[in-house]
Amino acid sequence: MMIAVTVSFFPMVINTATGLTKVDNDLIDLVRSLKGTRRQIFTKIRLPNALPYIFAGLKLNATLSVIGAIVGEFVASEAGLGALIIIAGVSLDTPAIFASLCIISVMGLGLYALVVVAERVLVPWETGSVEP
Repeated sequence: MMIAVTVSFFPMVINTATGLTKVDNDLIDLVRSLKGTRRQIFTKIRLPNALPYIFAGLKLNATLSVIGAIVGEFVASEAGLGALIIIAGVSLDTPAIFASLCIISVMGLGLYALVVVAERVLVPWETGSVEP
């Protein structure tokens, strides 16, 4: 799990930090001139602006975390799909390797689809699903 967390951590942090800093300064100045607090600036301006960046990081992490988990199983596991691939590779069991790869692919695609659905629900203004 540590490998999956390590692989996923930095893309998420970089995307979130980018989203929080890429805000129109005129908009922040407007909120400040209207006596907006730091909390209001964060919740009403910075966070909604950062959501598309956060979801971009989550989309990356949906696949990177699966890859990291499998690599972790390659290194230090006696069970799981990564260990099954190693064992099947040693015994030349090609169908088991391909079955494991198919399951891994479906897991990655499933996690990615969950993030896309969450993005459409939580950030409709970015995905174009807002009704006119």
